[in-house]
Amino acid sequence: MPPKRKALASASGNARKSPRTKTAPARFGQDDGKREFKYSDPKSLENKPTFQNLEWYNLHKFIDDPDCQDMPADGELMEPYYDRVSDLGIPVTELGGDKLDKFVDECENRNQDIEGLYIYNDWSGWGVSEVMENMLKEFDAEVKKKDVSPYAKWGFVETFAGYVMEDGFDFLDNENSPSVKEIIDMLGLMTLTVFDVLSEHDLLKPGSEIKNLEIICLIILDFIVKDCGDFEIEWGCEVMRRCDEAGIELEKHVRKQVNIGVEDLQKLRDEYKMKERLDKDWDDEYETFRPNHRGGNKYDLTKMSMVLKRKYSIGPEEEVDETD
Repeated sequence: MPPKRKALASASGNARKSPRTKTAPARFGQDDGKREFKYSDPKSLENKPTFQNLEWYNLHKFIDDPDCQDMPADGELMEPYYDRVSDLGIPVTELGGDKLDKFVDECENRNQDIEGLYIYNDWSGWGVSEVMENMLKEFDAEVKKKDVSPYAKWGFVETFAGYVMEDGFDFLDNENSPSVKEIIDMLGLMTLTVFDVLSEHDLLKPGSEIKNLEIICLIILDFIVKDCGDFEIEWGCEVMRRCDEAGIELEKHVRKQVNIGVEDLQKLRDEYKMKERLDKDWDDEYETFRPNHRGGNKYDLTKMSMVLKRKYSIGPEEEVDETD
């Protein structure tokens, strides 16, 4: 796992204490407030999201690339880059950024390399799976709350994308591949469910208030297409389908920092055209998923006793034989 990520920067210059902008509730046609909303009530949209910059994990690879110079020059203010995609990074909502920070912290708490321990080859990967399960459990509780805004629910998708953009290796490289596939499939259903949450309030569209909509989709598709080939994941084309249906042209947002290209997107489009639409109910699927994916803190090394830590501690001269 990479070193601790830098603190996110916000458009206000304060990533944690920037005030939220108060606005009037959005209008929704001629329903006069009588329309029934499945996921989020209109009042929940009153607090608009504050965006922060999340630096590209591979920024160093493009810092001298003449085609990737959309970033502040020496002495230039950074604020104009906080709420749009650039060669510096991507915008994430303050809520999504906080969730991502917490997610990374929890993964690091389960990383035996960071803790200087060796228990089993796949311990750290099992730990990431546990954190994923905890996030899905939290999403299951939040998605049903109508006073939780679509922006907050989108934060779960931002967390998923932000993590796999930088460091999905431990998660994918562990021996319990059937369990990993089940988690990836639920993360896909979470993403598609949040698309429904956004659609309910006309937020799944070009020019959406969700300023990172296209780039987050590309990052997720990059993960599915380029990293998850061994897992036979089938929902990547459904992300493409939903974007096409919403008029979101992902091809216009392809960039060097993300490995997926125009040809990959066309293959996904061709794939969904040959399949029936994937329509699964979150509640039904999570009810089936939950018994074998309860999350918890079993792999949290910060909760391990000092006796066990001494037992598994790697001394400065020791080397781990990973052939066991």
